[in-house]
Amino acid sequence: MGKKKCNKSKNLNLTVLNINLRSDINNLTWACNLLESKLSNMTAEIQILTMDNLELMRLKQNLEKEKENLTEELIRTQSSEVNVSRAQWSIEAYCSEATYCRRCENCQKGWKSHGSSCYVIVNNHELSEWRSWNEAQDDCKRKSSDLVVIESIEEKNFVQEHSWESSKKQGYWIGVRAIAGKWMRVDGTSPVEGQCVISHSGGWTPVSCDERNRWTCEKKALSI
Repeated sequence: MGKKKCNKSKNLNLTVLNINLRSDINNLTWACNLLESKLSNMTAEIQILTMDNLELMRLKQNLEKEKENLTEELIRTQSSEVNVSRAQWSIEAYCSEATYCRRCENCQKGWKSHGSSCYVIVNNHELSEWRSWNEAQDDCKRKSSDLVVIESIEEKNFVQEHSWESSKKQGYWIGVRAIAGKWMRVDGTSPVEGQCVISHSGGWTPVSCDERNRWTCEKKALSI
């Protein structure tokens, strides 16, 4: 009799344990299914985010390319504006406006024409207005020119005809100076011996580049 009671008790315990195990298995299965569902959702979200990221990268590349194109277009536009401004300046500087038309000259107003060049001869009265060689060259540069480089007797005579009285001590700077012990023109060609040079009625004289003299600027004449 006692043995039967013991067996019944064991069976009951096993039944309860079995029920609990099944419940745990069901709970774990539900939890696994839930995690799988969440994982599936997260995987889908990752795929969506990846696609969005690729699209954003594509848009970024397109915008960068568009920015590059716009920058190039802006540079071209600015260059065109500069060219138009220069062309307008050339028209105003070289072409006087008449009633019905413009008359264009080889040289702008205030410059003298000779051969294929234009000249402005700075005949300042006051010694305080005279300049060193470098200062004179800077002034010519501001006028879009250089100190004159005399290349012929005709050019020399033309410049002297339009210059005031000068001497070996007081003349006009020309585009020659000493570089490394040699005469060099402003364009870097034709080396000769000496320092900086002034042109005067008697010819050329080498003097210190720091002395102060008048000067003559030269640039190419306009082809019309």
